[in-house]
Amino acid sequence: MNPEPNPAEVRDWAQTVLRQLGDPLGCTLSVRPQQSGTSEVPSRARPFAPLPHPPESGSGSGSGSESGAGDDAGGEAAAGVLVTVTFADGAYVRVRLGGSLPAQEAVLKLAEKLQTAVLEQCGGAAVPPCPAAPGHRHPALPRLVSGTASWTCPSAGPDARTRPVV
Repeated sequence: MNPEPNPAEVRDWAQTVLRQLGDPLGCTLSVRPQQSGTSEVPSRARPFAPLPHPPESGSGSGSGSESGAGDDAGGEAAAGVLVTVTFADGAYVRVRLGGSLPAQEAVLKLAEKLQTAVLEQCGGAAVPPCPAAPGHRHPALPRLVSGTASWTCPSAGPDARTRPVV
C-alpha cells in the first residue's frame, strides 16, 4: 500500500506544475489534507469547467470542475490531499489525490487537471511548450513514460523527447 500523500510534497508538485504552465496571474493555491467523507467548496468561488472545444480568443471561463484520483463522483470523498487553484476571476479547479494513488500517478493527475484549467484561463495558449522540437505550436501533454509523469509531444512517436513534470 502506498503512503498517504504528503501535503507539503503535493504543494511542491502543484507549484512546479503552475510554474511550467506560466504562473497564471492572480491564482491562489490551497493544499490540505482531506479526511474520508469530507467535501468542501471554497467559499465565494465559482467552479471551473473545461469547454468541450478549445476556447476562442476572449472567451470566458466555464462553470464547474472537480476531479480526483479514485474519483469520488456521486460518493464520499476519499482521504488524501485536496488541491484547489482559484483564478483571479473566481473560477477554480479542485483535484483530490487519494491516499492509495502512487506518487507519479498523482503528479500526472495534477498536471492533467491544472493544465486543462490553465489552458481555459489563458484562452488556449500552448502551455507548457512542446518538448519535442522548436516550432511545435501545441502544448505538451502529460503522460506516464516509463513510470514517470512527463510532458510529451502529442504528435510525436514513442521515442520523442520528453520532460519530467517534477
